[in-house]
Amino acid sequence: MGEAELDWEEVEKALKSNKWDFRSIEGIAAEIGVAPERVRTLLEQNARKVRTMRSRDRRVVYALRSKPVTVREVIDSVVTLASR
Repeated sequence: MGEAELDWEEVEKALKSNKWDFRSIEGIAAEIGVAPERVRTLLEQNARKVRTMRSRDRRVVYALRSKPVTVREVIDSVVTLASR
C-alpha cells in the first residue's frame, strides 16, 4: 500500500471518530502527525467521501458522508434557505 493510501486511511479514521461530528484540517493534521496541507490535499482527492460545513468561527470543517447528518446541519440548511 502506498503512502497516499496510508495517509487517507489515517484521515478517514480521524473523521470516523465518535468524539467529533466534524473535524478541522488542523485538528486532523495534529492527530495523525502530518502537515495540514497534506490533509487538505487528501480531503480534496476524496471529496466524494466527505461533506463540509462552516464552524461557528467560520472555518471549513469536514465529516464523512457516511456519518449521520447532525441536527446543526439541518438547522443551518433551513436558515440558509429561509434567508434567500
